[in-house]
Amino acid sequence: MPISVSKLELVDDVVASSPDYRNLDDSFKTYKQFNVVPSVFGKDDVYTQPAEAVDAELWHIHLKTPTRYIPSNIHLRFTSDTHLVYTRGKKDRDHYLLVAILTPDAHDQANDDSVMMYLASLASEWRKSH
Repeated sequence: MPISVSKLELVDDVVASSPDYRNLDDSFKTYKQFNVVPSVFGKDDVYTQPAEAVDAELWHIHLKTPTRYIPSNIHLRFTSDTHLVYTRGKKDRDHYLLVAILTPDAHDQANDDSVMMYLASLASEWRKSH
């Protein structure tokens, strides 16, 4: 089944200000459908806290920043302080939602329960119908 990708305005706001992420939704779709990892993508990992983020199945991909060179042989392991936050449908597992891009201090934001609970609420609401 083909992959479909939706995104929230939180993603559009960052993409609009950064041409490096202009094709982010297409890159994400290719990554999930064909396992082709774009050079701008790094480590892909699940959030493990707070419980609301776990329940909402929030994941994040570390994004390469324009000023950082990443050798191609390690790009799947590299981390950064910019995260693409996403979830997938509860009923339609081939439908993904790009929730937000946390930048420039993604790790601090990911450790802030209020930020994560807000993102989890957005994801959970979307997942009810997907």
